[in-house]
Amino acid sequence: MRVNRADREALLKVPGLGPDTVKRILKMRQEQRITSIADLGIKGKRLEKAGNYVIFE
Repeated sequence: MRVNRADREALLKVPGLGPDTVKRILKMRQEQRITSIADLGIKGKRLEKAGNYVIFE
């Protein structure tokens, strides 16, 4: 999933990304490009899950 292009509904389908994280992603994208999974501010198992599904272009 392309984090910088996907819409809200698509991001919500990514394991490890919940509504609060998706809201934060959408807000961040308005200000700057997301370049790494570290920018998402998630940790632990959620980070492991999401890391398998997201890409940053």
